[in-house]
Amino acid sequence: NTVCINNAVPIQATYRVKDGNPGSYELGLAPKGTQGFTTRVLQAGSGEVDEAKTFTLSPALIDGVWEMRLQALDLAGNKDSRSVDVIIDNNPPLVQITAPAPGARIGGPNYVSVGGRVQDANFRDSRMDLVSSTSNQSWPIAYNLGAPNYQSANVYLGSHPSGNYKLKLAAHDC
Repeated sequence: NTVCINNAVPIQATYRVKDGNPGSYELGLAPKGTQGFTTRVLQAGSGEVDEAKTFTLSPALIDGVWEMRLQALDLAGNKDSRSVDVIIDNNPPLVQITAPAPGARIGGPNYVSVGGRVQDANFRDSRMDLVSSTSNQSWPIAYNLGAPNYQSANVYLGSHPSGNYKLKLAAHDC
């Protein structure tokens, strides 16, 4: 199980500690693979707990894979823990339209090659829209353009009236 977030969005965690002889618990974050699990403690306490809480990461965590771990210790000294990987991604995708060239004139009801590039380690999806320069109305013309192994597409523009248009490429990560 892996969760992908950025520091600007609070994390909501639901966690439960149940034991007939409850002791203490700690919910924390540490860089994945850290020996001894040096954490940033999000919540700690004693007794049984069944909660859903929202945490804001301040100061912000650096990009990378982190481990969120809930550790519990009962009064008899028995320990248990559960963890989930959390990918911190604070950087937006970098997008570039590669075709057609800026200012290109396209004529007639035909197929046009459009191209894009998206750079992001946690690419989720993208969409290219054709946007009217006069009315700002837009039409999606290609999905996931710029994803690995999908750098261009042929799209039919014959259903759109003559005029000036812009291409807009938007991408999302996590």
